[in-house]
Amino acid sequence: MKLVKVTRKHSDLIKDYKHEYLKYHDRVNGGCGIHHYKNIDDWFDEVEKIVLGTSTKRIQSYTYLCIEKNKMVGMIDIRLHLPKEWYTSGHIGYSIRPNERKKGYATLALKEALEITKKLNINPLIITCLKTNLGSKKVIMNNRGFLIDEILEDNEMNLIYKIG
Repeated sequence: MKLVKVTRKHSDLIKDYKHEYLKYHDRVNGGCGIHHYKNIDDWFDEVEKIVLGTSTKRIQSYTYLCIEKNKMVGMIDIRLHLPKEWYTSGHIGYSIRPNERKKGYATLALKEALEITKKLNINPLIITCLKTNLGSKKVIMNNRGFLIDEILEDNEMNLIYKIG
């Protein structure tokens, strides 16, 4: 599996991923807010602003596709900084296509993302998940994450992990 930066040439892969993901969930984690956009071109326009740090909706980040054998199995965002209001989102957000879960892709995607964060000098790195998300908790711990806090936000308990 490899991480590939989002570009418009991946439009069909991304639309297919979004369609399948939203059949099972109400939002796409690690997708730069793609679930808010009906028009993929509007989303790409916003992603370009996010990369440059000029978005008024999201903090500066890079979005990657998780590709395995020419299939998009996941998405991952790497946020370059973490203001207080984004703390419970963490530096990295990710999602794996529902029919590709429990195959190790999330652990591999996070491992690859951690290599990118090293090059970007993001240290320490904060990564979070809901307390009820046992799969994500396992992925974080498999990548040397250790629990540093629990924060209640919007009636959900968020686990805050540090890596590095």
